[in-house]
Amino acid sequence: RGASRLGAEPEYALRHSLVRGAAYAMLPEHDRARGHRLAAGYLEQVGMTDGTLLAEHLERAGAPAEAARHWRVAARRALDAGDFVTAAARADRGLGASLAPGESAELGLVYAEALRLGGRVAEALPILNQALAALGHGSAAFLHALGEKSVLLQRLGLKHELVELARELDLERAEEDADDALHLARARVALALLRVGARERARALVRDAGGRSTLLGPITAAHLHAFHAVEALLDGEPGRYLKEARRALRRHEEVGDERLAPCSATHCPPPNASGCRTRWPARATTSGSSWRTAVSFPRRCTSNRVRSALSASTIADSRVERSSRWR
Repeated sequence: RGASRLGAEPEYALRHSLVRGAAYAMLPEHDRARGHRLAAGYLEQVGMTDGTLLAEHLERAGAPAEAARHWRVAARRALDAGDFVTAAARADRGLGASLAPGESAELGLVYAEALRLGGRVAEALPILNQALAALGHGSAAFLHALGEKSVLLQRLGLKHELVELARELDLERAEEDADDALHLARARVALALLRVGARERARALVRDAGGRSTLLGPITAAHLHAFHAVEALLDGEPGRYLKEARRALRRHEEVGDERLAPCSATHCPPPNASGCRTRWPARATTSGSSWRTAVSFPRRCTSNRVRSALSASTIADSRVERSSRWR
């Protein structure tokens, strides 16, 4: 090949697919499996990062459990790139293998998130519940799953279940190094509660995190700013809303995560909520970010319209803020 995917190692390919197929068909089954196993080992050794290629080699080598680990990596990469259909398909293939509970749960998390972002919210909930059942309480993955579940419950209009989830989260204690994940889960659940009209319950969840803003990661801080932005809308304070929405945007942009920014702050609870003076879409289309640390892949921004609106409002900001100050 002209450009090798193996760094300094040369990469070779048969010129015609028919020749390749004929040569492959001549190999006995056990030789094929052994060849795929050797190929997977070699590719990992030279630093191959294509999870799909490695997973397919391992599947054909008769090692589905090992392949599942690479399907998870490939699914997560597609999710971070905004390709939700591909992410769901890769996670589904990984779940088809016999897996250890922990690996299955992490794949389930990716699968559920990809389904939700692809608009298949009702399908995502049972998969997420299965993942939650296999995860350890207090772990970063478990706390991320709780935050993810709150978005699903809100989107499905299951207010009672969402309030119960908030009570469960109150009792959670984070494992070591999962403190930020706990505050992120609380912020996500609070936003979901706010959108279904449970404002006091939502405030109680974020009260503790508010005093620790300098210690929080950028994604967690962004969700808290989004929470305060929605509250500003409910209070009829557009100037404060713009400030908080911009702060959320800046925190997301710190890690290249534009998928949430700042659309998580643009959807208030039910349209008839007291104090909401502006017309906003009734259906929230926002999504939660990856529970892992800051992603390096820019995500698909689902808030271009909102970003444009915020940019266009810059000229009027001072006027709006003065009017809200004298309200």
